[in-house]
Amino acid sequence: MSESNGTQPAPATSDALENLLHENRRFAPDPEFAANAVARPGVYEEAAADRPAFWARQARELLSWEKDFGQALDWTHAPFAKWFVGGELNA
Repeated sequence: MSESNGTQPAPATSDALENLLHENRRFAPDPEFAANAVARPGVYEEAAADRPAFWARQARELLSWEKDFGQALDWTHAPFAKWFVGGELNA
């Protein structure tokens, strides 16, 4: 074992730690996952144009509501936001 003066790590330890800082491996996602994860063209612009309407549409398309919400976003008591006001999920 190398000796150290307490201020610098031993060279072998320093090299081992330095090697951990350089990670070059890549792990490709499952093809089915990747196919479903890619956003369709224009989705960012659609969301930026009207965020509450975008999220209301997403919520209605992707979730099963027990009771539909009447308002997507309520900022009445800002900075506290309420999303999907009046809606109920079975979750």
